[in-house]
Amino acid sequence: MTDPTVFLAVMVASGGLTTAFLRQAVVGGPTDDARFYRALAQTVCVVGGVLVLLGPDGLVPPLRVGVVFAALNGLFGAVAFILFSKGLETVEASTGKPALVVSMVVAAALGFLLLGEAASARKLGGIALVGLAVYLLAG
Repeated sequence: MTDPTVFLAVMVASGGLTTAFLRQAVVGGPTDDARFYRALAQTVCVVGGVLVLLGPDGLVPPLRVGVVFAALNGLFGAVAFILFSKGLETVEASTGKPALVVSMVVAAALGFLLLGEAASARKLGGIALVGLAVYLLAG
């Protein structure tokens, strides 16, 4: 997939579908079943990250800075998913997903502060619109 517009559209659609399906699993099915499969998926994410960081020789590529950051991405992604799915037990998907989007604002801020990325007016305007959208959807 080389067209970034198609990639972005698929990413957005996938994110929305995962939230709707997860919320339905949490509230629409047997709670024990939903918790089991959610825990299974979370375990796979966490164990995969740990294996990349600490795996025996030959199982994973040599440990380099990029691999460490990729593994940390997986670990923090698993933590975010655990907390997000726990939150969907008490909050509607239409409220939970916008709250998750705030993490993208945090990512943008960290990009500005830690990675030296440019904070253009367009990017800052986008962050302001995200804040407004989350406020309107959560209210």
